[in-house]
Amino acid sequence: MAEARAGSEAQPSVSGSHDQLDPYYCQPRRELLEYVAPSVKRLLDVGCGAGAFGASLKERGVPEVVGIELKEEAARGAAQRIDRVLVGDVEEMDLPFEEGYFDCIVFADLLEHLYDPTTVLRRMARVLSPGGYMLMSIPNARFHFVFSMLASGRWKYEDAGILDRTHIRFFTAVEMRNMVRAADLQVLQMLPLSMQTPEMLPRAPDGSVMLHENLKYAPRNDKDYLDLLTAQYVVLAGHAPSKRQAETL
Repeated sequence: MAEARAGSEAQPSVSGSHDQLDPYYCQPRRELLEYVAPSVKRLLDVGCGAGAFGASLKERGVPEVVGIELKEEAARGAAQRIDRVLVGDVEEMDLPFEEGYFDCIVFADLLEHLYDPTTVLRRMARVLSPGGYMLMSIPNARFHFVFSMLASGRWKYEDAGILDRTHIRFFTAVEMRNMVRAADLQVLQMLPLSMQTPEMLPRAPDGSVMLHENLKYAPRNDKDYLDLLTAQYVVLAGHAPSKRQAETL
């Protein structure tokens, strides 16, 4: 969940302990491991933090894991755990990789920290292989907690979560799809990654839910209801077919 914004390359020699880093930069993100296919050989982790997720991938046998990280201290830690780390702002970086180099590009809770995530996705698509995919985890601004907060007249930032105080952009499921399409990519799969159980937001006999003591909402269908329970989505995206390819499908 670390911010990644790049230029210089982190060196393996580092003073200080990984344990001294803010835990924010040390999340292993094990819930994302199942979305990294066994066929992935080269993976780019944008916002790699101290490399905990990348280290897990290396343990699973991914031959090459490269990271991008804004925070230099975290990047130095990552450089001890993965193959290569670029340090700097991903929104300003020219990637030193040939076209189609990576099978998988990961944005784990990163896009909401960027000023122009669509442009970043479009630029990253250059180094994504034709059959590769991007793996994104994105907070859902339509989570019922946000409705409840607004109904109470509040909008309070937190140290982490959907209203993390470092978030610049906010997305609903619809806008996640729109962002991917605007980057000339296509959504391959989109699923809830983190969600509450129905017991946390029970439905009345008429199908409605009480989002707050003064706010009643009637979901349009089951999918709409589940969206209210979803705190975070996982999105897999790949290259959209060219116009010529689309005409032959």
